[in-house]
Amino acid sequence: MNNCQPSILPLIYPENSWPPLVKNAIHSVQLQTQSPLPYIATIAMSVIAEAVQGLAYVQIPSGPICSLSLSVLAILDSGGGKSPVLKLLRKPVVEFEAGMQEIYKQKMHAYLTSEKIWKITDDEYAKALRRAITKGEDVVTVEERIVAHQNVKPEKPPYPILTYANPTIEALVHGLAKNWPNAAVVSDEASGLINGRLAQGLALLNQLIDGARVSVERKGEPDPIIVQEPRLTCVLALQPGQIEKFFNRTGEDARDIGFLARTLICKPFVMPGFRNVSPVEPDPQFLDHFHDRVKALLTQSVGQDGLPITKKRAVVFCPEAAEAYVDLRQQIETGLMVGGYFANIKDFAEKAARHVAKLAAMLEIFVNDSYVIRTDMLWCAMSLINWHAEEFKRIFAKPDELPQPFQDANTLLPWLHHFMRARTNRYLMKNDVLKHAPSSLRSKERLESALQVLVNQGLLRWDVLLQGKMHFLDLFPALPFDMYALQIAVEHYRSRKKLFWR
Repeated sequence: MNNCQPSILPLIYPENSWPPLVKNAIHSVQLQTQSPLPYIATIAMSVIAEAVQGLAYVQIPSGPICSLSLSVLAILDSGGGKSPVLKLLRKPVVEFEAGMQEIYKQKMHAYLTSEKIWKITDDEYAKALRRAITKGEDVVTVEERIVAHQNVKPEKPPYPILTYANPTIEALVHGLAKNWPNAAVVSDEASGLINGRLAQGLALLNQLIDGARVSVERKGEPDPIIVQEPRLTCVLALQPGQIEKFFNRTGEDARDIGFLARTLICKPFVMPGFRNVSPVEPDPQFLDHFHDRVKALLTQSVGQDGLPITKKRAVVFCPEAAEAYVDLRQQIETGLMVGGYFANIKDFAEKAARHVAKLAAMLEIFVNDSYVIRTDMLWCAMSLINWHAEEFKRIFAKPDELPQPFQDANTLLPWLHHFMRARTNRYLMKNDVLKHAPSSLRSKERLESALQVLVNQGLLRWDVLLQGKMHFLDLFPALPFDMYALQIAVEHYRSRKKLFWR
């Protein structure tokens, strides 16, 4: 599939748009792995999303609220260092998950003990109720104790799964509903994922990424599985051949459904033979600072009861940033016009402003511990999302397809000049053109639409004579009007009509 091949070289990655806390960590990882900087930065972005998604949401100016979850897809040749980068940047997430699972083991031990005691007591209450019924004694007191006992039944603690490697969509929904609502699907070899069962549930996956309420009915289950406020980040990396296979199998479904529009894409070049393989010991403090911040935010997302917090904070725009954001949305809207920047990536354009809002909110929390988006952070986010828009356009966009009137105008113009030379006059009668034009343009409506395009482009003048009864065309509209030449063109046209009628 040709549209998976780069048509132009990628833009230089705007690494200076990152705040120092993130930029220094990115460079530290690059020194250690020699992986392409855009790939490292994209993974860093997803790790930040994992850290903050359970804490807050962003309020779009005069619009909806959006989760701070992200979906990223890195298309990287073999040798690009997919696994080492993920391992270095996600280290605090993995450690936090392992720590929560150790706490879970302790909670589970306490739960099993409490449940055992509860069951023994429950059995005794059941026996007491049966005795009271058999002996005809008052059962009200026993029933009240049974009801009270049911209300204190121990609840099994949720198992903290923050990372899914290769889940089915059903297992993912079940995990988010029953275990932990904040998680990530992470795969450095995502071919099995996108070409497997998860790809069959792209519409549902979109809802999870958006943080929308999801309800799934399961065969044999009386009640549906409901996820009230999922927070799911997708971190996928794979080789170019696998994304080719994905598109060959699904066609345009991934774009039509909107999965790719929700995904920040990068396809950096890997340069074997130019990497420095000498041992490098970067200053560990830069990556340590990044790790510490990730772990601190993950810790904040858990309440004193050891469960994920349910009340999330709103990230809002300051007045200046809100005004700039509205301007951004207007620029995107203008870019959807024919020939505009977003004309052939309309699906991504529909989500681009939200990507900017999400990233700006994420960075404010991560870097400044702030829940108000300022203009400087908005500009940073705009610069980074602009790069991903370029990548999306470079990798997936089809060539611009002109509307039919523009295509017809391109066909008509050279024919008109040829016809003009045959008539030896710069002026042509429209009906004469309609009669002799290429067969596809011998429709009044279609011809007039094409003529109007040429008029708008300044390549043609279209005017009328005799109270609008006769339309004529001027192939040299920039030249002074020539009444004598026009009279000759009219008489020539009339004489040909009379000859035709006879």
